[in-house]
Amino acid sequence: MPSNRLPGMAGFSVVWFGQVVSVFGTGMTQFALTIWAWQVTGRATALALVGFCGFFPLVVMTPLAGSGPGSGMGLMFVLFGLLGTLAAVAGYLYRPVRDIETILPDAVPDQPVPPATQATRAPAQ
Repeated sequence: MPSNRLPGMAGFSVVWFGQVVSVFGTGMTQFALTIWAWQVTGRATALALVGFCGFFPLVVMTPLAGSGPGSGMGLMFVLFGLLGTLAAVAGYLYRPVRDIETILPDAVPDQPVPPATQATRAPAQ
């Protein structure tokens, strides 16, 4: 049975180029989403939240995914993708996360910072 794979460097080059296009597209999408969040809301909180939600999974998943050989790597990616999707849906369904813009207002530099009250101070040791 003949194989449809490209041999040697040609096959590697096709996979490499596909990965370059994928990483470039992912980066452009993340950048576009942050700009879109800024244009829609005009708030720094939305900009920071979109940037954080785009970067945090990369930081968490990179050490777990690795690049070495191993069986079940595809299954691991599917399971972690499903876990990420469930976390996103759960975050959306949890009202304080969905309404984060009203809970955490942006800082206004023209207003003085209020002094600490008894409720915000740490208890004395």
